[in-house]
Amino acid sequence: MTPDHSPSRAVTLDSFNPSDYCVIDIRDHSSYQKGHLKGAIHLDDLQAIKDFALQRPDQKVLLQCWHGNTAGRYASLLHGMGLGNIYFLKANIEDFKAHGLEMLGG
Repeated sequence: MTPDHSPSRAVTLDSFNPSDYCVIDIRDHSSYQKGHLKGAIHLDDLQAIKDFALQRPDQKVLLQCWHGNTAGRYASLLHGMGLGNIYFLKANIEDFKAHGLEMLGG
């Protein structure tokens, strides 16, 4: 069965304000080092992400990957585990700078 990527939990670049979220970059460590959103932390292990979110029940946790597909799958799995504070960025990382988002690394 394909996980449901709830549209209510998808965040687009047009509505994304990084200061509203704890941003987790779930790409591989090398990709994160080469370039990531300012303020994003790197976690790519589902259990570590779950633990991070559980420690911050009153904060919105946003998952970000290359295009939003993996982040959407992770978000669905975490919602299935009962976490209600998980969101995912449905966007291409190549478009971040064009939307005024600051990238670090590289």
